[in-house]
This record gives sequence, C-alpha cells and structure tokens, in this order.
Amino acid sequence: VLGAGTGLGEAFAVYEKSSKQFRVYASEGGHADFSPQNDDEIALLPDRFTPTVLDFPFHRLWPVGLAGLVPVALFVINVVYTILATLRTHEGQVFKYPITINFIRS
Repeated sequence: VLGAGTGLGEAFAVYEKSSKQFRVYASEGGHADFSPQNDDEIALLPDRFTPTVLDFPFHRLWPVGLAGLVPVALFVINVVYTILATLRTHEGQVFKYPITINFIRS
C-alpha cells in the first residue's frame, strides 16, 4: 500500500485474530527493503538488478582488495627493513631507512 505525500509513505497490514480483521499501520518507505527469496520474486526486479554470474561486481570490489593488500604490503616491508636494520647494526654498520620523516629537528 503506497500513499502520496512528502516522503514515500507505506503501510502494512496485520491480521488480528481477536477481531478477525486486518489492522493497517503507517510506515516510512525509506525503512523498507526488497530482498527476493525465489525465482518469482527475482522476476519482479528490473533488468538492471537481475543477478547473473557474469554481472558479478568485480569493478566495485577492487578498492576492497587494494585496501586489504596495502596494509599487508606495508607490514611485510616493515618486517624486511627491521630485519635488515638489525643485521646491519649488529655488524657495526649504520642503517638508514629509505623513507624517514623527521618530526623533531635538531
């Protein structure tokens, strides 16, 4: 049930056993969702929302993959440079990290 107004007004009906009638409750359309559960409900979706195997959204997932790989790569680089610094300073050499940010100037 839809009604015109300033927003997307919707309503839902609940059957009450005591009065043997449906009772209608007002609701807000922004709080509703449609998640199809079977083929008949999927057929109600517009064509652009019909899921197929070829339409898997890889183009939308690359930022997630990148966001997961960058911290792992930085961690590996940090471990490698920590090992190198430990080995070189143990041998008496001076080790300088390739990227150093000097927050305190002397």
